[in-house]
Amino acid sequence: MYKFGTVKELNAVNMAVPEKVYQEVLSIATMLDEQFGAERDVESDEGGFIFVALDDSDLIYFKKNYVELNSELLEYVLPVDDYLNAFYLYGYDYGISLFLPVSLAPAFMKVQSMNDVKILGD
Repeated sequence: MYKFGTVKELNAVNMAVPEKVYQEVLSIATMLDEQFGAERDVESDEGGFIFVALDDSDLIYFKKNYVELNSELLEYVLPVDDYLNAFYLYGYDYGISLFLPVSLAPAFMKVQSMNDVKILGD
């Protein structure tokens, strides 16, 4: 598992994910830095963070420490290469982007990702 809130944190680790996923994570981290500050505490300050799950144990950790996957906080699910980006929004100024391989994703996320792509593409 990987957890990033800033570009600095992302650059400190060599992430084993497809390039397209890495670029999407970098884009989100850059946006968070620009909007909420690169020196913020990603756990308690505004903005949020990115969590990359690589296996079932990572998803268990995510659910135990952050939010159930099928929570009402889930705003959207978008495909990124062989991964999904599930975005959970906590109020107006804090969110978590959960990236996980499609092979680990529950069925509802796979279905929602197809629906969300259609909505964004309209």
